[in-house]
Parts: sequence; structure tokens; C-alpha cells
Amino acid sequence: MGCKETTLMDGDKAYHVEDEYEDEGSVKETHFQGFTIKELDRRKAEACLGYLSINLYNPPAAATWGRYNDRKINDSWVRELVNDFKRQLGNCTENDSIDVVIKPEWLKNSDDVVKVIDGLSIGEVPVMEFNEDGLKAIKEHKIIMLGGNHRRAAVRMYVEGLEAQMQAEQKKLKAKEAGGGGSVVGDTGDIMRKIRDLREQVEEAQFWAVRVYDRGK
Repeated sequence: MGCKETTLMDGDKAYHVEDEYEDEGSVKETHFQGFTIKELDRRKAEACLGYLSINLYNPPAAATWGRYNDRKINDSWVRELVNDFKRQLGNCTENDSIDVVIKPEWLKNSDDVVKVIDGLSIGEVPVMEFNEDGLKAIKEHKIIMLGGNHRRAAVRMYVEGLEAQMQAEQKKLKAKEAGGGGSVVGDTGDIMRKIRDLREQVEEAQFWAVRVYDRGK
């Protein structure tokens, strides 16, 4: 095992990153911008407030992606996520939650922050709301989303697919009720139940759990 030191420049500031690496060439990062990874993990844990949810299909106008992770949208990744959503949406798990950075005093419902969400449904996780001061502040400082840009695109595609299915079923129902649906498969009750199920899926799929962090001063 060896050690490699790299200097990163951020404007006029220089940060030293030390990496340990095995002889075969694999790298284990131990420092970032002058802090040990363990120290950063500790600070991150202390800054975590808990979990809320946001509408990812129609996110808050002040939400901003890419400030620290500016990656172009990869269409194949988005399509793969949509296929994953068809098997399991995963919009209410701690592992799949999206990190978001705000100031706690901006929140209208800070007392509603949930400490553990595994085992809950997304409807049981309160939606993030802002008080008047918070609404003013986020216009300037923004809601910093630390990830989830591909999921945002995938959620939009997935929800639009569900809505297209629902519209097709509504068209079938209309034909049945008009008396010209002899060639339409399924009775009226089945079609109505399918429409109701799709409407519930559309509502659920729009929301995603977020892990809320205090951005500090």
C-alpha cells in the first residue's frame, strides 16, 4: 500500500487530498479538501435533520440541480430507471432518498420531519413546506438538490406513461357508456377499477423522499 497526495485548486485556495492505494492500483480516498472522510461523514450526520418529501414531477421552482454534481442527462440511464420504477418505484426508502440542503428556519413544518422512513409509504412522509421567510429566502439562495436529476427526468417519463394508460382506459369507458363499446375488452366495472388504480399510481409516483440537511450559515 502507498500514499499519493494531490493538490486541488478552488480559486485561490489549495486543498490537499491524500489517497491510499493498493499495489495493484486501486485507490482508497482518505481526505477531501483538507478533511478526513470520517470527519466529513461525522459532520454530514450532524447536519442531517431527517426526511420529508417533495413533488419530483413538478418540483418547487426554487429547486436547483447540478450546483455540485453537474452531469448531463443520460437518456439511457433515464429509460433504465423508468423500467426499474415499473418493478418497484422506491420513492420512499432511505437508500434512494435525494439529499437536499436548506436552512431549518425556512421550514413551515420543521416539526414534521421524519427520522426514519424505511417501511413507510410516500403518503406518510410530510411534504416539505416553507414559511413566509423561507419562501423569500429560497428565491435567492435556492433549494440545493445534491442529486436526483436523472430520477426527476425518469419520474416525469414514468408518470406520463401512467397518464397515457389512464387516458386510454377513460376512452374505453366512454365508448362503453355510449353503447358503442362492443369491441372493448373488459366490463365497465373492471375499467373503472383500473382507472382508479392508475390515478392512485400517478399521485404516488409524483412524490419522492428527500433527506434534509442544514446548510449552516
